[in-house]
Amino acid sequence: MILNLHGLYGTAENTNYRILTELYPVTEICSPQIAYEKRSPYNVIDELYTITNADFIVGNSFGGFLAYVMGAELNISCLLTNPCIPPVKYIRELIPGYPEEFLRELKDLTELAYHKRLHEISCSTFVILGKDDDVLDSNFTKNYLKNAEIHEIEGNHRLSGTTYKKLFEELIRREN
Repeated sequence: MILNLHGLYGTAENTNYRILTELYPVTEICSPQIAYEKRSPYNVIDELYTITNADFIVGNSFGGFLAYVMGAELNISCLLTNPCIPPVKYIRELIPGYPEEFLRELKDLTELAYHKRLHEISCSTFVILGKDDDVLDSNFTKNYLKNAEIHEIEGNHRLSGTTYKKLFEELIRREN
């Protein structure tokens, strides 16, 4: 089963979900709707950990951060599209008034996942970055995710188009 995590203020039926449904039966895809801005990151991740039959995780933007954390903790391969990593770099701008306690949780989750992924021998984190991301700093992300297989394509934060779809499909098929 593939777990798909949408971005901040996004929807469960995002672009990645639509591509996945062209490749797999809907019954093989779990794509929950999550109000990240209203919930503790620990609460969100604990709820996601109850989805025990995921064997691959796709995450977009803030969902990419959570996919990264889950993949590291559960040793599951993941595909991240313009991931919001590390989220503490962006969160105050993206969610004004974000609680300090939630910010600390994001920092803890980031450090935990980063250290687990840093020592991987084989790559199990695939990343697609838009060269002209207008929300996140793709160069910072590229340098931060040292052990990821990174692919840069033309596009901004909301990736779409034939090039994106082909690369997305190729990376998904490689792992499944």
